[in-house]
Amino acid sequence: MRVERRLFSGANRSRAPYKSLSPCLPRVPSGGERAASDRSGPSGEEGETRTVVKFLKPNKAVVVLQGRFAGRKAVIVRAFDEGTRDLAYGHCLVAGIAKYPKKVIRKHSAKKTANKSRVKAFLKLVEFSHIMPTRYTLDVDLKDAVTLDSLQSRDKNVAACKETKARLEERF
Repeated sequence: MRVERRLFSGANRSRAPYKSLSPCLPRVPSGGERAASDRSGPSGEEGETRTVVKFLKPNKAVVVLQGRFAGRKAVIVRAFDEGTRDLAYGHCLVAGIAKYPKKVIRKHSAKKTANKSRVKAFLKLVEFSHIMPTRYTLDVDLKDAVTLDSLQSRDKNVAACKETKARLEERF
């Protein structure tokens, strides 16, 4: 009883009792590293490396997790797996829906239906860890409408957003 009280009192309160035994415990490799017996590849050859499948490709539908547009759906326009000179981490250029179309029912007039069917688009550079990919792809081609230099100035951004909006509304 006395030992437990000493372990969890004062400054040691946040430390768990097994931390003091860590040098005695065997080292278990974490997800990023492999054990020595695991070094051979699937064919048994020594030193073979595994390749990572790139699934964040253009036209892949994603959900933005962080920032102003968190929770909004977007489409990957271009992916930068290795990063760029400005941003050294993996990121992608996404075009998404800032304002979704509202529900339309049959008794609405044509004007009201057109009004409720409008969308508002956004463009953004997003880090890979801040998006959640879905299994869906979108067959709208935004590559020529949205480019990296459209993020540089406000006028180009507005023009690219309008073009994206038109293409998404047409698809909708």
